Amino acid sequence: MIDRFAELSGDRFAAHLDDEYARRLGFPRRIAHGLLVLSVADGLKNQSPVKLDAIASLGWDMSFRAPVLAGDEVSAEFRVDSKRATRNASRGIVSFAVELANQDGRIVQRGLNRLMMTRKSSSGTPSVTKQSV
Repeated sequence: MIDRFAELSGDRFAAHLDDEYARRLGFPRRIAHGLLVLSVADGLKNQSPVKLDAIASLGWDMSFRAPVLAGDEVSAEFRVDSKRATRNASRGIVSFAVELANQDGRIVQRGLNRLMMTRKSSSGTPSVTKQSV
């Protein structure tokens, strides 16, 4: 995934592509792009058994807290943080608190994702989702 993301994005920083260079920077091996990991989180959100009736992503506010190394596994947990109506009665804005963890349970990214969603007549909110890549 790292090599393909580097090719797609044009971000060929040596720490992503060269183990020896990454070791010189203090990492045990090469590291994944933070934006690659964020993209994986978005994919996990969309593969979740909780089918979100999203219209559009309104943005991410994430902090990259620890490196994701080549070969790591990540999981994503999304919890409803807040929700509000919009002027259009059929739409609302939902803010999700997001945590991404590696296979050891270490939080590697944390933040918020805001989505414009279709409003439902029920008062239920999406449950927590957690999946591994």
